[in-house]
Amino acid sequence: CVRSVELWSAGTKSEKSSIHNGYIQMIDIAKHFIYIENQLFITIVQDSVVQNQLANVLFRRIIERAHKNAKKFCVCVVLPLLPDFDNMNTVQAVLYFIMINHYSKDLKMQAN
Repeated sequence: CVRSVELWSAGTKSEKSSIHNGYIQMIDIAKHFIYIENQLFITIVQDSVVQNQLANVLFRRIIERAHKNAKKFCVCVVLPLLPDFDNMNTVQAVLYFIMINHYSKDLKMQAN
């Protein structure tokens, strides 16, 4: 079984992180490019309920290895405009979660 389910992402106490671990391993060994296509790809660098490390791992791969060694490296992340679900409530929930994560940091900064 390959999946990532944790308290922050699905409200469950049991943690399954094989997808997360697989992404991290593949990003780490990539030599020339990374291509990610995922309708539910969610990651953030800081200050969020999202607790996966994909944004940090991508950042380190680009800056600490490619940039410092002056190597060409490409990252392409493809997301659909709308996730493909039959249940519109699920689509709305996913889009709401993405929106909250994108705008929560901006709202916190404006409040200060």
